[in-house]
Amino acid sequence: MTEALGKFIDQLWENGASIYFSNLRGLKLFVNKISYSIGVIGDEVNFEDFVTIEIIRDIHPPLYEKIYQLGEYFYDPGLAFETWGKRIHPLDKDRDREERGKVYEQLKKEVPQSKQYVFGLVAGLFPPFGEYESSLTWREPIEPDAEKNRRIFHPRFFRQYFIFRVPPELFGEKEFTAFLSFLKGVSEERAKAKFNEIFQRIFEQQFKRWHFMHKIDSTFNELEVNAARGICRGMAENSSHWSREDFEFDIGIRCTYQTLLKIKDSTNRQEFLRDVISDLKSSLYLVYIFWIIEKSENVEKAILSDLDAAKPYAQQALAARYLVANPPSVYDEFGSIDPNQVLFGWRRLGSEAEADQRNYVRNLFTGNPESLNKFLNLLFRPMMDDYAVLKEAFDFDEVAELIKLHEAKLSPAKVQKFWERYRRDKAPPSLPQ
Repeated sequence: MTEALGKFIDQLWENGASIYFSNLRGLKLFVNKISYSIGVIGDEVNFEDFVTIEIIRDIHPPLYEKIYQLGEYFYDPGLAFETWGKRIHPLDKDRDREERGKVYEQLKKEVPQSKQYVFGLVAGLFPPFGEYESSLTWREPIEPDAEKNRRIFHPRFFRQYFIFRVPPELFGEKEFTAFLSFLKGVSEERAKAKFNEIFQRIFEQQFKRWHFMHKIDSTFNELEVNAARGICRGMAENSSHWSREDFEFDIGIRCTYQTLLKIKDSTNRQEFLRDVISDLKSSLYLVYIFWIIEKSENVEKAILSDLDAAKPYAQQALAARYLVANPPSVYDEFGSIDPNQVLFGWRRLGSEAEADQRNYVRNLFTGNPESLNKFLNLLFRPMMDDYAVLKEAFDFDEVAELIKLHEAKLSPAKVQKFWERYRRDKAPPSLPQ
């Protein structure tokens, strides 16, 4: 018996298991009963938590069912962004605790006095209930690795303990462990192909796809260099599916930076960056790789140097896509403010990139009045002075000429706002009185 297992059993006994297992026969029956269940769901749960919740079920089944039905009162909703809104009173800890207390008190009334000891097990399993039972206003911080350790009080693992399967919107531990095992010792190309296979299979399941990326992010430091390189290139190939608002977008760039840290040779780092640029399917993702890594705190100088060496390849990739006859419109490719972010990011690649970006805008607006109209819609957003900010990336004298050319095809309200602001901006300053 390991020290950790011995400590768990001691704690289990202290919390109430010693009362329930009054003889050896009862303990043997319990072990035999859960052996099958562990075989079915063991990869998806924490062994100690599973044993504990199964003892609770044996002691008083209605309480077990109530815990599942009232899950948000037992797991900690604050541990996952998708359940944060399920807090009883998210912004008022005292009211939250008071409401929880009412539910807990009602549950305790429904359990026979002879079985009240079961709540010692519940308190050891669920920190919110444990906090209430101990009458503490402030509890110690919840285990930081709760998700990694598949704890029952983490909202992404709570249901597995009751339904004995992985919820359809989550990427299972067993499958992810198999994925990590596959990556050991494989080539960069095979790692890339494996990532693409899984990502494309679950692409339509948006949350499951994010969860897969999140699990990669959480374990990325453990990967070998070839596997890391291949996965980042796979992310680059699938980057067209992400907007700037997607968590996956930041995960991909974060993993790319971590891979650069894993690669010790400058020549190999630059080769990796060129491969990523070659695989990229999103101009937004391309320019943000450079922007986010460069502005990161404590970024290594050697990596900054390698990024500078790779910028001409990024510039060439953008020019090949956009400096063509009838260029594709960033205003059609991207939503929200992402089109303008592409243009700003393009400029950050250097002086030649600045000139390319200005030429692209001129050509685009000349031949595509619909894109000019979309630009005007982004130029005047509620409570935002984008006019001043966008002056860096747009020649407003040229924009004014193009608005005159296409005015009949543009939004009259936006055109009027543009002329008001443009003329005010061009007016000479008033002389002092």
